Amino acid sequence: MKPYVIKQGDYLLKVAHTHGFDADKVWNDGKNAELKKLRKDPRMLVPGDILFIPDEPKKGLQLNAKQVNAYVAHVPMVKSKLVLAVGGKPLANEKYVIEGLGDEEEKKTTDKGEVAVEVPVHVREVTVRFVDRK
Repeated sequence: MKPYVIKQGDYLLKVAHTHGFDADKVWNDGKNAELKKLRKDPRMLVPGDILFIPDEPKKGLQLNAKQVNAYVAHVPMVKSKLVLAVGGKPLANEKYVIEGLGDEEEKKTTDKGEVAVEVPVHVREVTVRFVDRK
């Protein structure tokens, strides 16, 4: 295992996907016991935290010359929930679209101003655009 310094925007599942290791196995490894004790939730790592990750290189994919090579990638998804408010008052039942994920289906916030979205781990940002607000 080698040390990896957490950067702004990192969380365990994203680092695992990028470096090709099993997130649960690494989080539960004894080398990460101190970090696990400090940060109860692996989604809430802080820049400067030290996470020990496998030091063996990612396994490569077999490539067959003069043949069609087909591969399937699995990109983990992360659920996020936002509570949107203006002046402390929730933006309840407001029409919105999420921009940056390809599908811009119109939805409504909950009566508490909540927006739930599921995004691939490699997405850095999306935009919540309110349809009826200027």
